[in-house]
Formats: sequence, C-alpha cells, structure tokens
Amino acid sequence: CDVAPEGADKGLRLVNALRRYWTDRGLFQLGMRMTRDALARQGAANESALRANVLCGAGHLAFQQGSFADARLHLTESLRQARIHQDDACVAFALHMMGSALEAEGDRPAAAASLEASLMVALKIDDYRRAANVLNSLAGFYLHDHDLERASNCCERALALCHERGLAGLPGIVLNLALVKTVRGEFDAAACRILEAADKSAGASSQFEGIMILDASAALASATGDPARAARLWGAANAVLRRIGKRRSGGDATCVENLVSRSVQALGDEKFRDISARGDALTLQEALGEAKAWLNGTTRSWSAGPPS
Repeated sequence: CDVAPEGADKGLRLVNALRRYWTDRGLFQLGMRMTRDALARQGAANESALRANVLCGAGHLAFQQGSFADARLHLTESLRQARIHQDDACVAFALHMMGSALEAEGDRPAAAASLEASLMVALKIDDYRRAANVLNSLAGFYLHDHDLERASNCCERALALCHERGLAGLPGIVLNLALVKTVRGEFDAAACRILEAADKSAGASSQFEGIMILDASAALASATGDPARAARLWGAANAVLRRIGKRRSGGDATCVENLVSRSVQALGDEKFRDISARGDALTLQEALGEAKAWLNGTTRSWSAGPPS
C-alpha cells in the first residue's frame, strides 16, 4: 500500500473491510496494529467518511482490549468526521461503541445517553442489525442494575427485530436473555437459550462468541449449585481471553462475574483457582463441547426457583 497508486486510500479500505474478521477471530492486537499503520500512512490523514469508519474501527478494537480512554479518543474523532460527511451508519456505530466505553469507565448517565442516541440513528436509517446490537448493549446495561424487566424487554425487542428483518446470527442477544433467566431462576429456559446461541454460532469460528457461551454456561452452573463445573468453564474462557488480548466489559460481564463469585465462595479461592487451571488446558472447542454436553444432559433435572 505504501508504493501502490492511491495506496493510502487502499490501506484504509483494506483495514475497514477486515474489521469484522479480526473481531470474530479474536485478532484484536493484529487488527489494531494494522489499523494504526493504515491511519498513519502518508496521504491517509485527509478527512473523509472512509477515515471516519477506520477511526471507528480503531475505537472498537481498542475497546475490546480494555483501552477505554484510547477508544474514546478514536471514537470522538470518528464521530466528528462522520457527521461532517453525513455518514449516519458510522455515527450509529461510533455512538454505540462510545456508550460501551463510557459504561466500562463508570459514566453510566453518559453511556445510556450515547446508546440511546445510537439506537435512534440506527432506526432512522433502517440499520436494523446495528439497532439490534445496541438494544443488546442496553440489555447488558440494565443487567448491571439488576433491572431484569428492562433487560428482558431489550432482548425481546432485539430478537423481534431480527426475526422481522430476517437477520441471522446475533447469538449475544440470546445469551443476554439466558443471563436474565438465570438470575430469575428459570434454569431450564436459560440452558435452552445458551444451546440456541451455540447453534447460531456453530461454524462461525468466532472466538468472541465462544467466550460468551462459556461465560453464560459458567454463570448457569454457578447459579444451579455446580461450582466445580463453573470454575472449569470459567478457566477455559479466561484462557481464550488471555490468548487474544481481550477484556470483559459491560453489565452482562458484571452479571456473569457476580454469579461465578458464588462458586468462588463455595469452593474457596485456592480450590476454585486449581479447578480453573484445569479449564485453562482445554481448547475452546473442547470447552464448548463440554458445556453443550452438560447443558443437553441436565436441563430437565433442575427445579425452578431463584438461586440462593
């Protein structure tokens, strides 16, 4: 790209096209390095809708790695340029990621405002996939507050939007609904939702989705009084997180951590760490296989009722 005609523009287009691939495969560090390089090339500094989108991608990658202040810097500039060039799809995405970064930093009022603004823009331009994803982020936001009614409503609204518009995938929505049902003590329903999400993500090779499935399974195991299984699945998820350089964030992650903490209390710190370390040795596919086998074998054995 450095020597090709219009190489700077081609470099920006390349990294913009690869953003989803990097996210799905958990290649956050590679994606950020290539994105920074593309943005820094001679001739790439001119303000444009394309640069706004690449800056938004940089913000997204920074967020996934837990660099929230860095994410906000990229997203602020992305928003400025996207608004100048009237790229509403980029505006919706940047507002979405800005809301998530602000939530991770603890500025909940500003986070809610940014997420709601993103939803309004997405619906205005009929970007239904973005709208469904924002609704899912709002569900996580309300899970943090233990506002299960609003969290559930956001999930159901997102799923209805997917159904109405023929949108495939988006297992994260189903997993947030599983967390709502886990906290409510609706364990059979929670297990069925996790298995549904696993089916939706099957074949996608998304490490990101795999981690979310393991987290939801660990939370359910903890809530149903199976602390050893929770520790094992938690350890497997943590191993993938460390390998790809991603950090948990958001209200849904807080909900999972709160549920898994019951298993830490039940087993004690040392035993929980020991069992988690055994989970570390599993590959992602091995851990997902264990989780699905467990869910399929036990969903009918639980009694309803809120976890203690």
